[in-house]
Amino acid sequence: MIEVVPMTTAQIDDILKYIPDTQDPERLKKREFITQKLLERFPDVKQAIKDEGKIEGKIEGKIEGKIEGKIEGLRPLLHQFERRLKRPLTKEEKQTLLTRFDTLGPESLGDVVIDLSDSELALWLDQPNVQGPT
Repeated sequence: MIEVVPMTTAQIDDILKYIPDTQDPERLKKREFITQKLLERFPDVKQAIKDEGKIEGKIEGKIEGKIEGKIEGLRPLLHQFERRLKRPLTKEEKQTLLTRFDTLGPESLGDVVIDLSDSELALWLDQPNVQGPT
């Protein structure tokens, strides 16, 4: 019989050493059954886990949305840079622009693509540590 008593994190870690990882379907099935029964017995814990999952899902969704928004916002700028240079951007140049998108903002990148000559633009892209236009 298992009795739930207050334990420190170190004590819990010590107990978990005796439950090795496994890929055995039968053992996994038994562990899942025990976990479900424990969660039924402790509905507050079950609810806390659900709430935590909802929060994590919202955070992940917001992060994914921001990334997608950034990519969509950067897409026209990438196109402008490629047109000015008359060639596709390299992976490294795209990474440089993504970093500068965060540090300088889209307006400054738009200014750079218009204000610099083709050769200055290529040089500016080739120097990822330089933040502003040369």
